[in-house]
Amino acid sequence: MMVFFVVQSAFGKLDQPLLLDMEELKIQTATAADLEAVTALWLEVIAEHEDHHPIFQLDNQKRGEVQQVLLQRINAENTAILLAMNENIPVGMTILKMETLPNVSPYSKKGYIAETVIQKEHRSLGIGTFLVNAAKDWIFSQGGDYIELQVSVKNEGAKRFWESQGFFPSTLHLIHLPED
Repeated sequence: MMVFFVVQSAFGKLDQPLLLDMEELKIQTATAADLEAVTALWLEVIAEHEDHHPIFQLDNQKRGEVQQVLLQRINAENTAILLAMNENIPVGMTILKMETLPNVSPYSKKGYIAETVIQKEHRSLGIGTFLVNAAKDWIFSQGGDYIELQVSVKNEGAKRFWESQGFFPSTLHLIHLPED
């Protein structure tokens, strides 16, 4: 099933293009037919983060498995990959997942925003905000109680962006790698 969200303002559909060459921005749920685009955008996320920490580095021997992993995510229950489309060309993506936690708190259904990217040439044009709003809509429509995400501590721009979208630090995620 393909779902479209048309960019709207508080005053209805935008009369003028949001971006230089588009009349409307669409957000669609990725399908297997979008695998090439999803893969290219996912690899862009990895390329931008590989200098941040070893966990972000792609094992070149496993590069061929990337599409298989992404296809599994496209087809997985409780998961959605949303694509930001500019004139039917994917320019951004976010991967979403729902998780049910033990019912011991009022917040037992977590929505998780994973890899999120807007192509460099399309940044600072409002696409990220529309993609995040679509992600929030999807998560809350699935019964999510709250949304969680992680940001590289070295990615200052992403930290500012997510905070501008209403997200705030809650916990500190620490990693330990075995010594060689």
